[in-house]
Amino acid sequence: MFLDFWHRTVRGAATNCGFVFFLLFLWNCWTPVTMAQLHISLTTQEALPPGAAGVTRTQDPVSVGIPLADTAGITSTSQLGLTGAASGQFRVLGRWPSGNIKWVLVDTLADVPAGGQNTNIVLTTGSGNFGGSNLATDNGSSISINTGTATFSIKKANFNLLDQAVVNGRTLVASGASTGLVVVGPAPGNTTCPCSTVYASSNDANSQATIEENGPVRTVIKSTGQFVDGAGHAYMRYTVRMHFYQGKEDVKTVVLLQNADYGPSNTFASAYKGFSAFEARLTPALGTGRSFSFGTSGSPVKGSFTGTENAYIYQGYSTKMEDCNWAAPGSGASLYPYISRTLITKKSCQSVWSYKQEGFKVMQAGAALSSGSKSHYPEGWADMWDSSGAGIEVGGYQMAAYWPKSLQFMNGGSEARIGIWPDQSLFGSGAQEYFQAWPQYSLYEFYVHLHSSKLPRESTDYRRLEYPLIARAQRAHYNDSGVLLYPIIDAHEQDNYLRSLEVVCCISDLAPHIYRTYDWAGGGGGNQAEMRWADLMLWIQRGYVGRYINARHFYTYQIEQVFPRSDFLGTNRFHWRDRPDSELGAQAFPENISSLNADVNCDAGFKRCGRNWIDMQHAHWYGMIDYYFMTGDETVKDAIQDGVSDAYANPKSRLVTNGSYWASRDVGVALMSDARLFLFFSAIGDPAAADSALVAGEAILDKQIRPELSASGYGSALTGVSRTRGLQFGGHGEPRQAKPFQQGILSEGLWEFLQVHGTKWPQYDETFDLAYGIANFTLKEAWITNGSGVHCNTGSSFAYEILIDKINNPLFPACSQTGWFNFYNYAKYSGDPNAWVPKFKSYLQHLNGNGSFYAEYGLIFTSAVIHEALHPQPEKLMDVPVKVASLGEGSYSLSWVVPEGARSYRIKLSDKQIVDWLNFNATTNTFGFDPSVNVPWFAATNVTSPPPPGVPGNVQTFTVGGLDPTKTYHFVLKAYISSSVRIGK
Repeated sequence: MFLDFWHRTVRGAATNCGFVFFLLFLWNCWTPVTMAQLHISLTTQEALPPGAAGVTRTQDPVSVGIPLADTAGITSTSQLGLTGAASGQFRVLGRWPSGNIKWVLVDTLADVPAGGQNTNIVLTTGSGNFGGSNLATDNGSSISINTGTATFSIKKANFNLLDQAVVNGRTLVASGASTGLVVVGPAPGNTTCPCSTVYASSNDANSQATIEENGPVRTVIKSTGQFVDGAGHAYMRYTVRMHFYQGKEDVKTVVLLQNADYGPSNTFASAYKGFSAFEARLTPALGTGRSFSFGTSGSPVKGSFTGTENAYIYQGYSTKMEDCNWAAPGSGASLYPYISRTLITKKSCQSVWSYKQEGFKVMQAGAALSSGSKSHYPEGWADMWDSSGAGIEVGGYQMAAYWPKSLQFMNGGSEARIGIWPDQSLFGSGAQEYFQAWPQYSLYEFYVHLHSSKLPRESTDYRRLEYPLIARAQRAHYNDSGVLLYPIIDAHEQDNYLRSLEVVCCISDLAPHIYRTYDWAGGGGGNQAEMRWADLMLWIQRGYVGRYINARHFYTYQIEQVFPRSDFLGTNRFHWRDRPDSELGAQAFPENISSLNADVNCDAGFKRCGRNWIDMQHAHWYGMIDYYFMTGDETVKDAIQDGVSDAYANPKSRLVTNGSYWASRDVGVALMSDARLFLFFSAIGDPAAADSALVAGEAILDKQIRPELSASGYGSALTGVSRTRGLQFGGHGEPRQAKPFQQGILSEGLWEFLQVHGTKWPQYDETFDLAYGIANFTLKEAWITNGSGVHCNTGSSFAYEILIDKINNPLFPACSQTGWFNFYNYAKYSGDPNAWVPKFKSYLQHLNGNGSFYAEYGLIFTSAVIHEALHPQPEKLMDVPVKVASLGEGSYSLSWVVPEGARSYRIKLSDKQIVDWLNFNATTNTFGFDPSVNVPWFAATNVTSPPPPGVPGNVQTFTVGGLDPTKTYHFVLKAYISSSVRIGK
C-alpha cells in the first residue's frame, strides 16, 4: 500500500528531510512522458440554499479541489488542462507519497443558467494554466492586479485594503485615500471601553502583503499586520485574503480579527480585548450628485445625499439560519451575547429573547427610511454612485444571519464602511461593547464591487457574489481516486436497500445554519459523529448544496472559536504545544493562564465572549481536512496547522502521555484525528508533523488499547481491551461500563489508523484482532434479540450499555445510534456478510421502528456499512483444518490441505484451546467457555510470517518453534479465501 511506503519515508525524514525531496526529485526526473488520460467531468452550480433564487451566470469564477488517483501519474500542474472552458489555472493542494498530485485546485470561469448546472467542463491532461497572463504582479512595495476590466493596487506596508482601483479607465479609489481596516478601541494600554481610539491597518508600517496564489483566472493577496493608532500603539492583529478574478471588478475579502498573542497572566497580551467597532473603510473617488440604494427584505430603498449626512443599513438580531445552540437558553453552548438580551420564555430547541436591537433599519440623516423585524432579512448590500453612474457596491456574506452588521456611506458619501462588528450606537439605543476572546479569532467575508457605470441590477450583482459557483466531480471519481477512507455508495442503490427493509427513505437536503456556538458536551445521537463531514459526503453523493453550505458555516465557526489559536511570542510565531506544561491543561490547551477582563466583562465560565473550545468526548472537527482539499481555503489550512495540531498530532499532550482519554469514544476520535492529520500533513509536505501524528496515535494504542483490561477476573489493566470479552474501557467512570455506540466510535478510529499504517505494519494483525474483538463484543454479548425496548419498538439491537462488573438484567434493545462501525470492522475482518448483515438489517429496522428519521440516517456512517453489505470483500476468512504434531523442545509441525482460492493465511497459537468466542452472558455474568482453558481467536497469539498458500489440493507444512517447552500449545489456521470458493470444492 502507498501508506506503507509513506510511513517508512516520513519516519526517516523526521531526521533527514532532504532524503524525501531527493526521492521526489528522482521521481519527477524519471516519470515517463506518457500518463493515464484524464477525463474528469465537473458539475458546476450556484451555492444556493434550498429555496433561494438563482441568477444567470456569465463567465463567473468557480474554484474546486479535485482528487487525482496516484495511477494517473500527474506530477505537475503543467500536465493538466480543461475542456469546455476558455481559461483555467491549477494549484497543487496535496501529493501522494510517490510525488504524484493527490488533490489539485482548479479555477475556471463558467456559464450557468439561473438555478441550473453546467456539466460541460472536463479536467483533462493539458499544458497547465491557460487563458491569459497571471493577474498579479509584485512591484516591491506594492502589488498590482490587472483583471482585464479593472486594475487594483495593494500596499504592503501601511496596508489600507484597496490602495487604488481603476475600472475601465476611471479611477474609483485614489492612492492613499482609504483608511483600510479599523478597530475603534480604548485608550492605549486599556482593554475595555469607553472606546474612541482609532487603530488602523494603514498605520502599521510593518504590515506585509504577499501573492499567495496567482494565475490567469484568480489571484489571492494575503496581508498580515497590526491595528495601530496614530502614536504607534498596537491593538490586536489581522489576516486578510483578497480574491480578484479575471474580467471582474469585484473583490472578495476574508478578514480575520486576531487576539492570540502570548502573554503571562493578567497582561495586555492575554486580555480579552474590548472595542466598539471593527470596520473596513474605503474612500471612493466619486463625483457630485451622489445617490445610494440599500437592499432590504423587500424592494431596495433609494435616496440621494443632500449634504454631509450619513446613510446606512444596520442589522440587529435576526432569526435567519439561527441554530438551536444559539437560541437555547442555559445550554452548554451559551455565550455572552453580541447584542444585549433578556430571556422571556423557553421552548424546545428554541428560545424567545428580547434583544435591545432587533431587525434592521435603513437610516439617512437620523431619519428611518425603512425597517424590518427580526424575521425580515435584508439582502445585505449597499450601492452608491455619482451622476455618471460610477460607484461602489459593498456587501457582507449572509449579513442578516451574521448579525450585527452594517453598511454605511458616511459624510455625504465620502467614505464607505462595512461594519464587520458595527458601532451599535447606529441602532439608536441598547449599544454595548464587543470583546475579542483570547486566544481566538473572528472571521468575516465581505465584497466590494467597483463599477464605472450604473449597475442595472444591484441585487442580482450581489447575489452573484454571495452565492458563488461551486463544483464537484462525479461520485465514482472520488471512489476511484482513493482519497477517501470510505466509499461513497450510489444514492439509488442505498435508497433501494433501505426501501427493501421498509425503512423510512430517503435523506434530503437541509436548510443551512449559522454556527456561532456549539454545545460540544450535549448528549444524543446527533452529537456523536462528525455530521458536517457527512454533509460534505452528501454533497458529493447527491449534490445537496444546503448541506455543503452548512459544512462551510460550521468550519468557519471552528476556525474562530473551537481551538486555541497562537500568533506571536515577542516577534516569533509559536504553538501552544511547545509551551511549558505548567501553562497547559491535559489536552495541551492554555488553561493555567488567566485572561485579564475575562471574568469581569464576560459571562463567568469557560465559554466567554466567543470562546467555545472543543470537548474531547464530542470532537467533531476532522471534516475540516476534506473541506480544505475540496475548496483550497487557506484559512481552514491555517486553523488545522495552528489550532488542531496543538490538541491532536501532539505526543506531548497529557491525554496521550497519561493514557487518560476518558471514554472509548474519546480514544476513537483521537485515533481518527491522528490518522487524518497524518494523511493531511503527509499530503502538504510536512513530514515532521505527520510523524508526530503517528507517534501520538501509537502512544494512544499502547496506553489505552493494547493493555489487557481487568474484567471478569482476567487481565489487570485499568484501561484497555478485555481479552476474554472484547470490550474496551477508557479507565474512567463508575460503575464501569461499555456502551456499544462508543465502541462503534472507537472502531471507526481503529479502522482509520489501520489504513494509515497499512498491512505491512508489524502491529497490523494484532491491532486488527483487537478491533475484531470489540466488534464481536457489540454483535454478540451486547446484542439483544427480539427484546422489548423502553423507547423503541420490540426488535433486535444493541443494548445501550453493559455494566462490566455487575449483572445486567434485564437488558433492552436501545435506540442509540452510532453503532455502525461495529458492523464495518466485522465485515472488513471476516469478509462474510452472512455473519453480520442480518443483525445490521435488524438494527436499521429497530432504529426506524417508529417510522421516523434518526440523526445519522442516510449519512456516510450508515452508507459505508450498506456498501459493505452490497459489495462484500472479495475474500472470506475461513477455518482450515490443521494437523499439529509436537517436535519437542517447543517446536511444532503444522500440516493442512491447501484450499482452493486461498490468498493468505492467519495462524494463531495459545496454551489454551482457541475458540471463536467465549460467549459471556451479561445477564448472568457467566462464560459459555471457561476462560481458564479457552481463549477467543482474536486474543490468541499471532504466528508471525505465515507461509504463502501452496498449490491447491496439496498438503502444506509449516514449523513453529521457539515456544516454551514446558507448555502444550494449540493452533488454529484460517485462510483468506476468494468469496466465490468453498473449502472442499
